[in-house]
Amino acid sequence: MVFESMGTNYTDCGAVRSFTKAKQIEGVLRTTKAVAESSYGFARTTGAETIQSVVRLERIGYDMYYGGNGRYLYQPIPKNACTKIKSLLLQIENMPVDSNWWHVHQKEYNGFPGTHNLTLEEQLDIFQGRTDTFRFVFIRNPYARLASAYFDKLGKNIAPHIVRRIKTFAGQNRIPLSDPITFSEFVTVVSHQSIANVADIDQHFRPQYYEGRFFIVNFDFVGRMETFPDDLNYVLERIGAPEGAVAQAHARKHETGSTVEVWDTVSADVRTLFLKAYEIDFDVLQYPKRLPALHRASQ
Repeated sequence: MVFESMGTNYTDCGAVRSFTKAKQIEGVLRTTKAVAESSYGFARTTGAETIQSVVRLERIGYDMYYGGNGRYLYQPIPKNACTKIKSLLLQIENMPVDSNWWHVHQKEYNGFPGTHNLTLEEQLDIFQGRTDTFRFVFIRNPYARLASAYFDKLGKNIAPHIVRRIKTFAGQNRIPLSDPITFSEFVTVVSHQSIANVADIDQHFRPQYYEGRFFIVNFDFVGRMETFPDDLNYVLERIGAPEGAVAQAHARKHETGSTVEVWDTVSADVRTLFLKAYEIDFDVLQYPKRLPALHRASQ
């Protein structure tokens, strides 16, 4: 079955869908092959011809988790259970799992291989499915993800550098802020950031389409946080994880305790701004634009 959205085809793969935009992928590859050393990555619009020279292919490959001697490729998206998934992958590869959860995210500490040491053509072969590598990513309802990011980075685990960037952007654009910053103010700022230049927005708030590298990777499996345990079990089975790792699929770590109920504090105008800024996630990832039923959104 083929889904039509904004003139682009999306292929239905059962409970989980693959969202590769064929024409955009071809445009990226043409640009990359013509100028092998050029940068590319984030786009202010979705057309291939407007892909900006922001993130180098080497950096994209560095951030990925390329394990099992090429058996699988995981593309992390912050606030989508990446702490848990990375910890499990480290365990599966018999690599140390640091007790400091922040180190789990830092390649300087965990040493998990990416694809950046491969040639450009070898990386593109992996990304585009010309190898046997199983490529997977996890996505989340945009409402729930942004609420989780707010409670985590501006609440439970306050990140001073993130707060400074939000205040700086707000000051430059005359957006009033309270102390502490309210959720509605936070949504206003990050939505304006995303519209102005999606490359400048923090990775925890950046639309998943860009952070998940959907513009270049043709994923075999797109798991959803809404069905996380079952989807994670499937991934672990596909990559041949040991039973001990599979048994941990239902365990929770680094919970933020956020809920989508906080969206009740957001005005209609701010929500409209958010929907404009994150339109590509609702469209490409196929989430409804109405608010989801209130539920606990952790991880």
